[in-house]
Amino acid sequence: MKFNRLKQRFTTLIGQPLPETHPHLLQPNEISPFLLLSTFRQRRSKLASKMRKNSMAIIGGYGLRYATGSIFYPFHQNNDLLYFTGFNEKDSAFILEKDHEGIEKFTLFLNEKNKFDEVWDGPVCGTELSKKYFNANNSYPIQQFKSILKNLILEKLKKQDSLRIYTDLPIDVTSIEKSFELLNLPVNIGDVSHSASLKKFDSSISKFLKNCFTPNESKAEKFHDEGVLEFSKLDKIIQEERLYKSKEEIEILKKCGKISGKAFIETMKSTKPYITEHFLQALIEFNFKKFGGEKLSYVPVVAGGERALIIHYVINNQIVKDGDLILMDAGCEYGMRILPLYFPKDFLIFNIIKIGGYVSDITRTWPVNGKFTVGQKALYEAVLKANKESIKEINQLYPHHISHYLGMDVHDTPLISRMLKLKENMVVTIEPGLYIPNSTNYSEEFRGIGIRIEDDVVVTKDGEPLVLSKNCPKEVHELESIIGTS
Repeated sequence: MKFNRLKQRFTTLIGQPLPETHPHLLQPNEISPFLLLSTFRQRRSKLASKMRKNSMAIIGGYGLRYATGSIFYPFHQNNDLLYFTGFNEKDSAFILEKDHEGIEKFTLFLNEKNKFDEVWDGPVCGTELSKKYFNANNSYPIQQFKSILKNLILEKLKKQDSLRIYTDLPIDVTSIEKSFELLNLPVNIGDVSHSASLKKFDSSISKFLKNCFTPNESKAEKFHDEGVLEFSKLDKIIQEERLYKSKEEIEILKKCGKISGKAFIETMKSTKPYITEHFLQALIEFNFKKFGGEKLSYVPVVAGGERALIIHYVINNQIVKDGDLILMDAGCEYGMRILPLYFPKDFLIFNIIKIGGYVSDITRTWPVNGKFTVGQKALYEAVLKANKESIKEINQLYPHHISHYLGMDVHDTPLISRMLKLKENMVVTIEPGLYIPNSTNYSEEFRGIGIRIEDDVVVTKDGEPLVLSKNCPKEVHELESIIGTS
């Protein structure tokens, strides 16, 4: 493949790759690998089909989040906004309207182009280009979000007695000036507990919307009369859509699984007695990125010996002794293509497109010295049998607490009951575990052993499950032939 096109200078640059700027990575009309512009339009239409006529949905994106002072974490978009728009820049929001005829309108709010800011932070899309590249009907600077929303609500209330608003606000939709909260409400990022009452939710939304108005605006009082505005939470509706994966999404998840399998194998090869958990964590992260993953999908569990009994052990700061098992629970995020750019004499140079996308979640347990003891092997094979039988029977059984949904998030669609009958194109983890305390109540050969084996699985129509993590070894003979061979 020739890459002469890459030598040209591009006058159009935004905050994420485009087919014309990254033709080696994106196909025409793709916003992200495998996902066409039309895919996002179809997703918005599906959302609109579940909304009342004369209603609107509001989804806020994320801004930068800060570790300390001016030191920010790598940006990660709100996956709901990403799912419906493909837009992956900070400080954004969108409104989806559905009028009395059922016609939908997509309005995007984002950072406007600014030469000074772009010198420091790089290019952004801006309002005009967002119409071209993301099919926005309207586009405005994020700073105008409140005023535009206020006018939009007033305009609609002139034509109708009430307005249904679907939203999960409050949410942090911007970090202008580092910590500026556009909504003037307590930030509640990533809330999946939903313990707040609907009444409290309505109150929070009303507080935000009231803030859109000045005290002397006569419409403000009517605006808050009971029945004028009706609120519906949006998260359950969205998660019902995200639960079932398209063929394109499954292709991305398959790629994520292949990358993860390679990364685990390379990490196993470098395992030896008295290695540190921290070093193994560094290895798995390096290997994920080496084979095309963008980043870790969560803080990995790297637990040696008895620490494997701690389900979410992430301190990862101990030495793994000879004879110990290592339990590693790790995954990567993939939303990219990785292709060779050029071939010097001794090197293969790759270019990676970072979009943000879908994740893997895999657990493997193996002996640090490359050989299971009799007791370890007996327990391991019991867990392995449970793992394999659960995968085999996935179409007959219900997902319970050896499983969770998987997709753009590790614990995807958390509001969807895990007691649903599994159906085609759902993606779940299968992760049985066995944890034996270091107690005289148990045989000495089994004490202090923790084992978990986790795979990522697509439910298929024909009943034969698609194991996304099948390239990651888990048979005893496979593990013993790999460990320490680097």
